[in-house]
Amino acid sequence: DQALAAARRALKISPQNPIYHWTCALVMLRAGQFREGWNEYEWRWLMGRDDSPWYPSMRLFRQTTKGEWGGVVKEVRDALGKAAKA
Repeated sequence: DQALAAARRALKISPQNPIYHWTCALVMLRAGQFREGWNEYEWRWLMGRDDSPWYPSMRLFRQTTKGEWGGVVKEVRDALGKAAKA
């Protein structure tokens, strides 16, 4: 509990620091928080969001199921149609 609290405090101080994300992920994985730990380990892929803090005008499109591109293509098509009307 203390290790996780310390790792989270470090992330608040420096949210873009990869070492702090790695440390937080390892503490979570060690504590059995596998889903949260893995998501934290892969933080740079920005899972769970469709924007990017580094490129504010960029939108991310993702597969919801591995290998299933139909939903992604539909989302891109809808977004392009919406942008063309604007």
